[in-house]
Amino acid sequence: MKKSYTKVLCSGLLITLFNSQAMALVIGASPVADKTEAAAIYEPLAALLSEALDVEVVYEHAQDWQQFTKSLFDDHYDIMLVEPHIAAYVSDYDSILGFNLLARLPGKLSFHAVVKEDSSASSLKSLATSRICMLPSPNFSGVLLKKEFTNPVTQPMTIEVRGGFDKVYSSFSKGRCHAAMISDQQLQKLQEQDAAIKSVFHTKTSPNQALAISQRVPPSDRKMITDALYSTDNNEKLQKLYATYSGGAAPFTPSSNEEYKSFNILPGVVWGW
Repeated sequence: MKKSYTKVLCSGLLITLFNSQAMALVIGASPVADKTEAAAIYEPLAALLSEALDVEVVYEHAQDWQQFTKSLFDDHYDIMLVEPHIAAYVSDYDSILGFNLLARLPGKLSFHAVVKEDSSASSLKSLATSRICMLPSPNFSGVLLKKEFTNPVTQPMTIEVRGGFDKVYSSFSKGRCHAAMISDQQLQKLQEQDAAIKSVFHTKTSPNQALAISQRVPPSDRKMITDALYSTDNNEKLQKLYATYSGGAAPFTPSSNEEYKSFNILPGVVWGW
């Protein structure tokens, strides 16, 4: 029989029990890819962990941030691969969610607010009350942008674009907005193509996306998870994941709650967190 995880309270302590009824562990992820692309990225991860744990592990796609947030607060996910601000939030000691960060994708994340090269804008403050194209909030890049505007009177108007930074930039180039929030890698690619743009704001650099594990998953199984993720023998199985989010760099590297602590920026920036 495969294992499942059940939470019970006993004398005020949270205890993990095993029972003989096979129930799947659920992987969630930040909803930054459409359903077809997400399946190609995350289902191989679920399959790898199923094999490592001898437990059924399934990826469940969240259509948008609203659905993802509801599942998160309903304590539905056992494992999550999420952006730094989500990782920091669920692993914070004040959080009722109480996840542990075990590993992260290799590489760093940073983002730029770009405008046309001939724009008079020279800083982020120049974009107050302007239209800015960005991925749907609370995507990490958008939250990093919004936290810079503390005056509610001078907030930019955000134009949310689904489908990745390529589509964000495409909307910007077609004139839908005065600026666009794109990744550092996207900016480098555009500069190599001699795009007539300039950066007026560069965010703080963060670690890449982190793997967060529920307290329902015991230490012995966490060790099996990290052994599978750190093994270079499994790089090919997760090729799509690495190509999408770490520029092909592999495998996962060790991480901790402390590494992401300074990125717990959702409360006070995004309503409801």
